[in-house]
Amino acid sequence: MYAQSEIIRVAPGRKGEALERLAWMHGLRQESPGFREAQVAKYLGDATRFLVLRYWQDEESFKAFHAAFVRDYAPANPRPPGLFEIEETIAWQCISERNGPVDGDANFLVKTHRRVPEAVWEAYAAFSAENEQTLNFAFGGLAQQRKLRAIDGPDLINVFRYAGRALL
Repeated sequence: MYAQSEIIRVAPGRKGEALERLAWMHGLRQESPGFREAQVAKYLGDATRFLVLRYWQDEESFKAFHAAFVRDYAPANPRPPGLFEIEETIAWQCISERNGPVDGDANFLVKTHRRVPEAVWEAYAAFSAENEQTLNFAFGGLAQQRKLRAIDGPDLINVFRYAGRALL
């Protein structure tokens, strides 16, 4: 699975407008072959900052949609000036995904971000996998964990979806 993350900063007082814009864009993606899902998460303690994650079957599906969006939709629907700024964009390869049973919605995300140099990648991956099997689903409430490795660079993120914040 291919993923793209963006960290965006929304202009003060324009959160609703920005979320509507993202919903519109994600609605277009729903119709695109290879699109899996999108998540928009607000950072705790910063009401203007959001993490946007988009998942695709593969990089080719993403590139096909992006080319069509730039050609067919963006010129007629430009982002309103000053609505939000994209602080960071990273392309990822999903290297593992685990799903667990949860009652209700899993709408609380936790993201960990690490930089793992290539020289220690294998040792880190083995250590991480061993700990994840014993810990992550043991406490209940964890619906999903995705581990994403940057396509270019040493970045690694884990995205955990919980049934609620109180379970942490």
